[in-house]
Amino acid sequence: MSATEKPILFSGEMVRAILAGRKTQTRRKIKSNRGKIYDVRQLPIGGKWYAEFLDETVPIKQSVGWGDVLWVRETWGSRQADHPLCKNGRKPQVGDELFYRANPADDYQWGVGKPSQGSFVWRPSIHMPRWASRLTLTVTRVWAERLRDISESDARAEGIIDGGCLTCGNPEPCECKNPKPAPIEGFVRLWEAVNGKDSWCENPWVWVYQFEVWRLKNGRGRCVTSALTPGCRSFSSSGADAASQRPRCSMARSTRSFQKLENNL
Repeated sequence: MSATEKPILFSGEMVRAILAGRKTQTRRKIKSNRGKIYDVRQLPIGGKWYAEFLDETVPIKQSVGWGDVLWVRETWGSRQADHPLCKNGRKPQVGDELFYRANPADDYQWGVGKPSQGSFVWRPSIHMPRWASRLTLTVTRVWAERLRDISESDARAEGIIDGGCLTCGNPEPCECKNPKPAPIEGFVRLWEAVNGKDSWCENPWVWVYQFEVWRLKNGRGRCVTSALTPGCRSFSSSGADAASQRPRCSMARSTRSFQKLENNL
């Protein structure tokens, strides 16, 4: 699969995690109109991904692959087009002075988006054009897994900051005898905030995209090569490493089904 360029949406919290070098992974649900997915695997021949449903095993579309470029969409605005004193109603243009709500300074300066109160009119992330994006990500690895197979290290790679030890309640690293860090619990809250209550319990199959930040904009419309923090280039765990630590959720019938499919290739 040849490399392509595609947009991807992130919340302000996750944009800040990327900028801080904490976030190098993102999980997205595998979409299907065939019903419940029982298993997902990549066959050794050809590298194609297959999903097993109740009565059939079929190829599934991998919308993002290794080497693809993802440009980040986030809440934004243009001083020339969105300032409360701007009366001409023109649209943002290349060369405008841009602001991003994920930047605490911009959010503080321009407020909650109420022109009647003299604050900035923020534009939704879905309406951000390519030229206004300041973050570009290169996909370095893609794999599929059950949502609840996520490891502690991968939860941190999702940008989660440990909320403290679940045993003693103190910040990590703590001194208790049985420390229980909380990055997965933080990821659960993040996932359900985006996908709805109890979506964690559904345990869907997800695509895991591991990425590297390779270009930034300086927040004012000019492209620069960013001197990223070391964390942007250190991946917490690979799919192969994580697979050895996590229980798989596949069923015996899934193994037989995929074995038959492999034999026919």
